[in-house]
Amino acid sequence: MPPGGTDFVRQQYDQLAKKYDQRWRHYITATVEETLRRLRLGPGDRVLDLGCGTGALMRSIEVRDSSVSTCGTDLSLGMLREAPVHLRSTVPIVAADAVALPFRSAAFTVVVSTRELAVSLRLTYRVAGH
Repeated sequence: MPPGGTDFVRQQYDQLAKKYDQRWRHYITATVEETLRRLRLGPGDRVLDLGCGTGALMRSIEVRDSSVSTCGTDLSLGMLREAPVHLRSTVPIVAADAVALPFRSAAFTVVVSTRELAVSLRLTYRVAGH
């Protein structure tokens, strides 16, 4: 974690939020495509996107299979404010730290992240029902 920890990271992404999709579009496209290639989602899966940013992965999952429900979390309120522009109004997005997820056990069948590096495996397993 960089100096200043999560507060530093949150502030950096809050500042980038409005320009993030445009500035990083090639990176976003590549990581979302690779993540979708590896995911094996089935009808009715419940996906938690850790570090969802502006919602690019959730948006792509919606297009791919509307029976799959998604929920996104991110530290950055700025990024989360940009996400609804791209998502269905019913997609929940939550400001949360990946090491302190506010979900019950087994709330999701799949937990995925294209950007989150410091995730507690134990907590990820808990919300994925393992």
